[in-house]
Amino acid sequence: MNAPGPDLDLVFAALADPTRRAILTALLEGERNVGELAAPHAMSLAAISKHLQILARAGLIAQLREGRTTAISAMISLPSLPGSIP
Repeated sequence: MNAPGPDLDLVFAALADPTRRAILTALLEGERNVGELAAPHAMSLAAISKHLQILARAGLIAQLREGRTTAISAMISLPSLPGSIP
C-alpha cells in the first residue's frame, strides 16, 4: 500500500488560477514576503493573502512568521523543463 500523498484535487485547484501560478513561480526563485508577492499584481494584500492560503492548504508553500512579517517559500521544486509555469 502506498503512503498517502498530497491531495491532488487541492493541488490542481490551487494551480488552476494564473495569479497563484505566478506567485508560485516567484517563490520557486526564492523566499518572499507578502508585499513582494503583491507588488506585480493589481490586487489588495488581503486578496494576495487569500491566494497564499489556498497554496498553503495544497501543501505548495510554507509561511513562517518573523516578527511583523511573514516569510513565504515554495515547498516544491520543479524538474528542469523548458519554460516556466504559465
